[in-house]
Formats: sequence, C-alpha cells, structure tokens
Amino acid sequence: MYYFLDAFVVKRGTYKNESLMGKRKPILWTILGLAGSAFLADRLFRGSTFKGHSDNLEGGEFKNTGGGKNSISRTVGKIMLNFDKWELWPKAYEKPLAKIQPSYFDEENQVKVYFIGHATCLIQWNGLNILTDPMFSRSAGPLGKMGPARKAPPGVNIQGLPPIDMVLLSHNHYDHFDMDSLEYIGASQHKSPIVITGLGNAKLVKRTGLHPAVELDWGESITYKGWQVYFEECKHSSGRAFSDQNKSLWGSFVIENPKGQKVYFGGDSAYGGHYRRIHRKHGPMDLSFLPIGAYRPKEAFGDIHMNPEEAINAHKDLHSKETIAIHHGTFQLTLEGRFDPIKELMEAMEKESEPISPFYSLKNGASKLIDLEKKDV
Repeated sequence: MYYFLDAFVVKRGTYKNESLMGKRKPILWTILGLAGSAFLADRLFRGSTFKGHSDNLEGGEFKNTGGGKNSISRTVGKIMLNFDKWELWPKAYEKPLAKIQPSYFDEENQVKVYFIGHATCLIQWNGLNILTDPMFSRSAGPLGKMGPARKAPPGVNIQGLPPIDMVLLSHNHYDHFDMDSLEYIGASQHKSPIVITGLGNAKLVKRTGLHPAVELDWGESITYKGWQVYFEECKHSSGRAFSDQNKSLWGSFVIENPKGQKVYFGGDSAYGGHYRRIHRKHGPMDLSFLPIGAYRPKEAFGDIHMNPEEAINAHKDLHSKETIAIHHGTFQLTLEGRFDPIKELMEAMEKESEPISPFYSLKNGASKLIDLEKKDV
C-alpha cells in the first residue's frame, strides 16, 4: 500500500524530488495508521446488526416513519458551528453514591418509581421490578471510559438494586445501553431478568451474560407472567460506531398489566406523530416517562431529541394521567445548561392555557408513588 501511494503521487507530480518524498513518508504512515486505528476501533465498538426482514428497513438501515434519519457527520458539524454557545456543566460530582436500597413493593393500583438518573428508572409495580435503560457507569462511551462523563451519581447504587424481573432497552446508544451495567446485573442477580429490546440488539445483550433477550419490531409484543409488553415506534436512531448506524432498531414501550393499566417508557425520541398513533392504539396512559433534554441546537438534534415544550405536547398526545421527565441532568450531550430542561419544562407548563395532568421532574435517587386509579384531568 505504501509503495502504491508513493508511485501514485510521483506520477501526479506531487513530489518534486526524492528528499521531499522522504519528508512526506512519515505523514503518509501517520495517515495510514490513523485510518487503520479508526477501522479497528469501529469494528471493536460497533453494535450488533439486524440481518432479517422488517417493513421498517430501507436499504439495510432502519428508518423513522416520515423520514428524519440522523447523520453523525451532520450532527457533529452543527455542534462545531455552535461551539461558541456551549455552556459547560460543572466537573463530575465526587459526592458519595446514594445509600438508597429499594425494598419489595406490591400495592394494588400503585406504582413506585425511583429516578436513578438519565433514562434509568426502577419501576416497582404489582411485585415486579422493571429496570429501564440501565446506565450506572462514569462515562457514556466505549469501555466505560470514553465519551461524556457523568455529572451526577446514580440515585441508587447498582449494588443496591432489588431482584430485577425485566430490563427494557430502548436502543443501543452508549448512554442507554451500557455493557458494564448489564454485565454486573447479569452476574449479581440470582436469576437473570428477561431483556426486551428492538431488532438487532439481542446478540449484543447476550455478550453481557443476560438471557433471555427478546427482540421486537415496532408493533410487536410479548407476554410475560400475564403482562403484555409492546415495542412501539419513536423518532430516533441507533449506532455505537460509524459502520453500524441505524442497523438495529430503536423504540419505546407500553407495559400493560392484567388489569389493563398502562405505563409508557419513551426511551429517547424527537417529537412526532407517533405519540398520537400510540394513543389511538393503546388508549390513555396511566403513567409515562418522557425525555426532555439534549435538544440544543435544534437544527442538529431536532430529528432525535425533543425539548421540554415538545415533551409536554407528547404528554398531551398520549393522554397521560401523570408523566415523569427523563434524559436530563446527568450527561452533557448537547449545548444547553444542566438545569435548562427542568427550568424550561416549568415555564412551558405555566404557559399552558388550560390545566393539564402532572408532569414531574425528580432528582437522582428520588422516588414517587403513583396512584394508577387517579382520574385524568
């Protein structure tokens, strides 16, 4: 390869003499080394990909309904153009982790929720412990060391988790699909929980030792101990490296207990018509979890994340009796300040011309008891 490149540039007249060629050789080796390293890193860190049939595949990649496919190069470019507006969050907190240890909970018509941080929540419902997008590592990136650093500790120690029955994985981005956290859960739990996720993710899940791992397409469901878990669309993307972009499916969840009470976990999403479609299919939600952060600048992230005002619209589209905000205050992924999503959520709620049902924001480690028999506004 090296001699081919040398011959090519000589033929094109790039090098004027042999001494100049000698000076350029280290540069070529450096370029080749960087390219090779990038290729190896991509192969090492990429997620698993889906090889079967799905109506949501187009040209080997999954697509959002109505378009809006995300591009890494486009997103990075938009961030760089707005770099002067970046508001750096404080350095990573060195506070000791919380000593909260959730106990068994089984109350009729009630759900107890622990907001652990980012999109990680513990949902205790009728004796079941459901964990969403487990992320307990210090960084959201490869090997748990690269990528955005955690700015607030998990509200519940991973060592303090109760026996987990079900893990919901919305997609394979590092801030939602953390291999170290999943491996610890798989090794520490007396019985491995069932993992439910989108098409193309099961192979990566199984590397952590967790099983069974069930893959679903949008609109598909699985029955677990009399409960129905639906995997529904959202507007986002997937990928853990450059070569696996949108090769596995992202989504959201509707969990319905035998009494017909429903909880919605939104994972990560931009605003779109899918919320109204989910309501038409499933009816009003008794409780929802909706993302409110990582939205600025909108021209870079509007296709994958929604801002607080849009999250309120999603809350209303779902006819949710109560909603808890997620995806904020833990990792700095975009340009807004750490507390901007909460502040803007409160401001948007105050601007509503008519009363709407509650939309809560919780601190890491805070818990909330939700009455599922509460009437809608």
